[in-house]
Amino acid sequence: MLRLAAGWDIEYVTDAGEPISVEVKATTSPTFPCFEIADNELRAATKLGDRYHLHLVSNC
Repeated sequence: MLRLAAGWDIEYVTDAGEPISVEVKATTSPTFPCFEIADNELRAATKLGDRYHLHLVSNC
């Protein structure tokens, strides 16, 4: 539950010691005509900047 409130799905630390937060959006479709981003995800992206990554996964 805490991770959902954080605004991302995965968190890791680079070799340089920098924390990276990753939000994953997935679809069974071959393309992403659009996707939704929740308020907490947008706040996290704005706050973390380059340390926030959004990954779009299709055909899954």
